[in-house]
Amino acid sequence: MAKFTVVNDSVHSPIEAALKFPLPSSDAVVCGFSVGNDRAIAVAKAKAAEVAYKEKQKGRAVATAANVQGAVWETTVYPLPYNVEVTIAITCVCPLVPSADGLSLHLPLSFEAAVPKVTLVASSIDEQKVRHNFGADGAFGTSSVFTHILSNTTLPDGIKVSVDILAAAPPITSALLDERRLVWSGCVPKELLDTAFTLVTDGQDKTAPTEVSDAVDPELPDVAALNFFKVGLLLDVSRSAAPLAEDTAKLVTALSDSITKQGRTPAFSIHTFSRVSNTVGIGLNTEEALAAISNLRYDGGSDLSLLDNLLTDAGSKCDSLVLLTDGLNNLMSKQMAKLTEEATCAKPLHIPLPPDGGINTDRNVLRWLAYQTGGSASGTLTNPTEFADLVSGAAPKDVLTRLTTDLSSDLDALMMDDEHFNTVPDCSLNSVAVPADTDGCIRFSGVIDTAEREAPKTIMLRVQRGPLVTTIELPMPTASIDSIGRLLEVQHTLLRLSQLKVVHYDPTEATKICTEIACAAGLASEYTTLLTLSLPEQFADNDLKCPEGHSAHAAWKVLV
Repeated sequence: MAKFTVVNDSVHSPIEAALKFPLPSSDAVVCGFSVGNDRAIAVAKAKAAEVAYKEKQKGRAVATAANVQGAVWETTVYPLPYNVEVTIAITCVCPLVPSADGLSLHLPLSFEAAVPKVTLVASSIDEQKVRHNFGADGAFGTSSVFTHILSNTTLPDGIKVSVDILAAAPPITSALLDERRLVWSGCVPKELLDTAFTLVTDGQDKTAPTEVSDAVDPELPDVAALNFFKVGLLLDVSRSAAPLAEDTAKLVTALSDSITKQGRTPAFSIHTFSRVSNTVGIGLNTEEALAAISNLRYDGGSDLSLLDNLLTDAGSKCDSLVLLTDGLNNLMSKQMAKLTEEATCAKPLHIPLPPDGGINTDRNVLRWLAYQTGGSASGTLTNPTEFADLVSGAAPKDVLTRLTTDLSSDLDALMMDDEHFNTVPDCSLNSVAVPADTDGCIRFSGVIDTAEREAPKTIMLRVQRGPLVTTIELPMPTASIDSIGRLLEVQHTLLRLSQLKVVHYDPTEATKICTEIACAAGLASEYTTLLTLSLPEQFADNDLKCPEGHSAHAAWKVLV
């Protein structure tokens, strides 16, 4: 939390004050804001701007905290009377980054003119030692709380705080937000994943041939003898997808090379769709596949709802599926694939993203299709080798493919709405595809209303690395009401917002849902602004709910 005392010492009438400040990265978020004693509420950005303008026009007090762009934020306060000190409090959550001192945070905050007094209080709730540094002026705290005061400083190098790592964090941290809601945040480190996959490998016959699909085309040679790796290619041949033709051929060549390097024989099945679907060939070698692709005709619109049957048919005969499309559903019906049947999502769908510029694409649809089938939409057609290695398993990545709890067999629990029980990734899905973060860790989170259902006792994670699959079971720790609950709530909300960008193909609807989630969690985000009002009439006039604990709450209830 940062507290600023501001004063208008130059203009003899009330003014509006604005303060722009940077956070360490665009992953940081402002989750609390107050002017005086009343805390702000989260409101959709457009609505907050409208309310702030109207309230200033009426001469009533209003303040905002909003994201400007990237890691830059801004607070505004109105009115700021002459020679009256006003205290602004801003709470933010920032990820720590590894450093030589452990984990570090650098807040690049500095001032043009010297500030009379700056007080830094660095504390750790789990007894970790705290080190902090104001530029060249550093100090080391041997306890979990350390205070340092500077006078007449501009903070030229900002504020640096480091935490010494005394012990590894548990895989799951949980806390009660109140008497009802339990929230948790989990992180499986790369070391634990490596250990889990080592046990899987050691428990298998390493000389055994790689398992292949049971479905064999009768016209093909013996699959077991040739050790085929069968790739199903689902190709959009609508007119808008024509620019993908050249890159499709390059991708087939890259897939063939990658599969061959694994000691297997590539076999391609080619299925096309536009207004109708068609099977071009089954069990083609590389030369035959390239010849078939060169003879394709691109015309008409595309009906993405055809993918349901294509995925079911092709998935039963292939080891892996690759979809090449621009994601544009340009028929009048605007039908979308449902992807609700288990057979439809039996095999992960890998989708190379078309290159930026020159090709109109709907990446939201592509990411949604991949996520719903447990596939990937992270590689691009501009780097076919990297994408091919992901499909063939030559460059395996750790991917969380399913999250379940001991409540997963409880249908009533799974039917609870998101307000009462939700996890990231969604525990109600049979298959997901959440790749490990850049540090090799897999992160997840959740919240449940314990008044509706008993909290889960175990979290199960199914993780895939190439052909290897392992399941990691993690016990849910005992929780109590704790200040860390708010931090876990913010982390869970940020994961939900990040996930929605991937899993929802309609950006307008995704923005609407993200706005609702950010408002409920009290976050300033790319969708929302934190808004401070002081009078009950301000809430009533603008159809805003006055939160419990606000000084105007009782009077507002009378008005509404």
